[in-house]
Amino acid sequence: MKKIITLILFLILMKNLPAQKIEGKYSNGFDYMEFKDDSVNFKIKSNGGLVINLRGAGTYIINDGFLLIRTGSLNGLHSYVEKSKGTKGFITFKVFDSENKPLFGVNITLTDKNNNFLFGTATNEMGQAKMVNAENAAKINFSLVGYETYSTDYSGNFNYKLYLSDYEVIENSTTVFKINLMKSDTLNLTLLSTNFPGNKTKKSDLVKLEKKARKFKYRERILTRE
Repeated sequence: MKKIITLILFLILMKNLPAQKIEGKYSNGFDYMEFKDDSVNFKIKSNGGLVINLRGAGTYIINDGFLLIRTGSLNGLHSYVEKSKGTKGFITFKVFDSENKPLFGVNITLTDKNNNFLFGTATNEMGQAKMVNAENAAKINFSLVGYETYSTDYSGNFNYKLYLSDYEVIENSTTVFKINLMKSDTLNLTLLSTNFPGNKTKKSDLVKLEKKARKFKYRERILTRE
């Protein structure tokens, strides 16, 4: 219900704001944003620290020098797992990237229904790992820096083969960019947030977000229209 209310507020804001549009595809190296009508899809790298690839798509508005994107669901772009009949007493894992290459150092944890940690291990050079069966486990969680964090329901009756995407998917949230410069052939943007509250769309809220982001000296992204 909260997500539905947030989406309704976002759509009302879109209807009442003066129309400002961006059209076409803008890119710079890995980063790109493609605009069509009221929609946009994007692939960008995160700000500083541990850099992560991010992907998302949704509707957008321009509000007082800020670009707000309300992301929806992305079909077919997620990590996915295949299950096969296991051996009693333990379960095995095999983890690969999108090109079917084994991934080393993937953290694998088992958690119970209250998300409490039970057991953990990591994949070897062959992308493989093994763990004893845990009857009170509810979830299996996979994580590796630079890749999508993935969770699936646990069952001791299966072995797990996972294909892990090399990006995090941004879904059902509001992503905010500060527009430093907007021309027909150039966009200069600063990523401020990928999970901004959808009901905080007043200019004062966005200015507070920008001031907070300045402390971290987030980089400008200069994208050129293709």
